[in-house]
Amino acid sequence: MYAVKGNRQYTIDEKEKEAYVKAGYDIYDKENNKLVKLEDGANSKVDVAIYNNVKKELEESNTKVNELEVALLGANAEVEKLKEELVKANEVPKNAVALKAELEKVQEELTKANEKIAELEKTKE
Repeated sequence: MYAVKGNRQYTIDEKEKEAYVKAGYDIYDKENNKLVKLEDGANSKVDVAIYNNVKKELEESNTKVNELEVALLGANAEVEKLKEELVKANEVPKNAVALKAELEKVQEELTKANEKIAELEKTKE
C-alpha cells in the first residue's frame, strides 16, 4: 500500500493508513501491477469513488475509440476498393460510346458502298 502526496510516495501498512489520510495523503494499492486509488487524503477535492468511476469510463471510452479507429480503417479500405470499381465501371460506358460511334461510321460507309454497288449495277444494264 502507498501513501502519495505531491511528489512524495511512501510504502505503508494498514496501521499507518489513517495517519497518512489525515495528513492529506491519497492511499493507493497495486492491482494487476497498476496503482489503484483506494482512499482520498483529508484535503482531497475529488471523491475516490467518483475518481475511480470516471477513470473506468475513460478507459472504456478509449477502448471504444480504438475499436472504432480499426473499423474506420476497414471502412476506408472498402471505400478505396469501391472507388476503383467505380472508375472501372465508368470506363465501360466510355468504351461503349466510342464503339457505338465507330459502328455508326462503319454502317454509314457500308450504306455508301451499297449505294455505289447499286449504281454500278444500273450502269451495267
